[in-house]
Order: sequence, then C-alpha cells, then structure tokens
Amino acid sequence: MNFSPLFSVASVTPPNGRPERRVNNELKDAILALVELRNRMIRTGDRNSLDATYDGLESRDYSIQREDHERTSYYDWYINHIERGLGAEVMAIHVVPVYDLASLPYKYNANWTINQPEFELQIETKKKQTSWYVRRDILQDGELRVILPNFCDAPWKAPILENRGGYVEFNAQAFAKELADHIGLEFCSWSVYLNGLVKIRAFALNVNPYEGMIQPCLLTDKETFDESEYGKWCLGDWRFYNFTSSPHSQWPYGDELCRLIHDYVSDKPHDCKHPKFEYWVQPREDFEVLLACAMAVQEPEFSRFLQRFDLADDFEIGVFHAHDERCECNFALDENQDLATLIKE
Repeated sequence: MNFSPLFSVASVTPPNGRPERRVNNELKDAILALVELRNRMIRTGDRNSLDATYDGLESRDYSIQREDHERTSYYDWYINHIERGLGAEVMAIHVVPVYDLASLPYKYNANWTINQPEFELQIETKKKQTSWYVRRDILQDGELRVILPNFCDAPWKAPILENRGGYVEFNAQAFAKELADHIGLEFCSWSVYLNGLVKIRAFALNVNPYEGMIQPCLLTDKETFDESEYGKWCLGDWRFYNFTSSPHSQWPYGDELCRLIHDYVSDKPHDCKHPKFEYWVQPREDFEVLLACAMAVQEPEFSRFLQRFDLADDFEIGVFHAHDERCECNFALDENQDLATLIKE
C-alpha cells in the first residue's frame, strides 16, 4: 500500500470491566482505506461519494425535507469543519478508542447516543489536524463510517461547560446569555396574563447550584404577607414565587441549565464561605454560578423582555442563594460580587 502515514493507537483502559476495543491488522487496514478514500474524495470534490461514507447524514437530509434550514446548517458547518484542510498529504493517524460519551465534543450541543462512535481518528496533514469519529456499520458488513452526531443546537455555539486541560471550565458569559434568553421568553408569556391586573415590584432568582435549582420569582403590588415584619425579599411568601414551576419540574424550560450548574458544582469541595454567611460553607463554584446569574439580569435581552411588564416605581432585582433564607446577600448588587473576599476553610 502506497498510503502509509504514521499510525498509532492510544492505550485507553475500558471503564467498569467493559471489553477492550482493539485495533487488529484488519481494522487498521480498514481505517487506512477509509482515510485514503475520503482524502482523495475531498481532493477531487467527489461530494456524492464522500457523503456515502457518513453515518447520520439522514438527520441533515430530514432537515432539508422539512425546510429546517437552521438545523441543516449545523451539519453543513460540522462537515466542513472536519473536512477542511484535508486533501493534502496525510502525515499521521492516531486512533483513540471511545468509551465515554461525556468525553466527546459538542456534549451539550448534540446527541451522540444514536450512533455511538467506537474510535476517534486524529488525522494530521501538512495543513491541519482534525478528528473523525467512526464506527463499524453492522448493517453494511462492518464497513467503517464517519459519524455525524444528532445536533440539537448550533455546534459553533460556545458551550457552558467545557473540558480544558483536564478540568471543567464554566463559561459564565454563555450561561448568563442563555439564562437571560430563557427568562425573557417566560416574561413574554406571563406578561400577557399579568398586565392590567398587577404591577411588578421585584424580580428575583432563588438559586442553589448544588441542587441544580434556579427559581424565577415575581413580587406584585397585590401581596398578602406582612412586608413590615418579614421584609420585601420574603420570597417564599410571594404570590408568584417560583412562577415557572410545574408539578414535575422546578422549571421545565430551564431544566438543561439547572442540570448544567449541578454538574459543575456537584463534585467540588465545600471549602469557601462568603463573609456575609457565617453559617454555611459552599464550593467556590457555587458563588461563581450566583455571579453568572447576576450577569444574566444585566443582559440586554433580559431588560428588553422585562419591559413587557407594568413595573412599579420601587421595582428591584435580586439574585439570592437558596441557603440565604433571610435574603441578606443580593448578588445583583456590586458590593456582593467580589469573590476575592471569600474565606477559605
């Protein structure tokens, strides 16, 4: 075979006693043949033959049939992303067995469970290094195919959680924008029912990252609790406390965001406390999430949709940790946003 780039296989221990995915000579030859074939097709522009080597292309085709052009663009972007720079001489192929779907890219933008990859092919040319995720198609006599994940969101969208250098990074800006968009759409629905009946005196977020809980709350000018005794921020007594909840979910539309913040803090050590809280210790990441929630209520989309309500003259915004039962620390205020003041235990 004239096609003979450097070829290596990573040693990855299967989790929980699962069988090891080995690359024998037959599979090695199949991988080399697939890369050589696709590289030649990319170089010659043979689009029809190249598409035949994909697994999952029907998702894009289905989007085209439904004229779902936005979703179709996800697949076109990804295909271009993994093909760009190919067609040049392939210098090396490094094969990595895939066992954990959580380690795959676009974890929060795509579903990899339908056609699960067996191997990652890290392909290096003179112009680029890229990765193809492949599996053997049992319906086609074990023929190797390059998998297209089932995209549910734009792959170029910045993920909220991302693995970087062996640790998970929280993208506060992406989270804040997503949260603001979600709350804004809730405002669109609820303002239709409330306008003309009440004025809104406050909006608050009651947040517990460890429990994966975000509770949007509205205070109206038609409340029954004794504000003089309990204060304005007695969230549990607000008529529209956790107004987005349903019988089976704290916030159906926000479930994904709630799961993300839980994933981020659930395995972190409880070793920090805010100087205003002497009675409990939290992970530092808890406070990072609270600050991201405070960023959300400053987003332009949040403010734009908030204006759909009839706002009272004394309208205020609050962002509170659920453990702060007396709502003494409003993270929406600049004075509570300096994490350098956290006390290490």
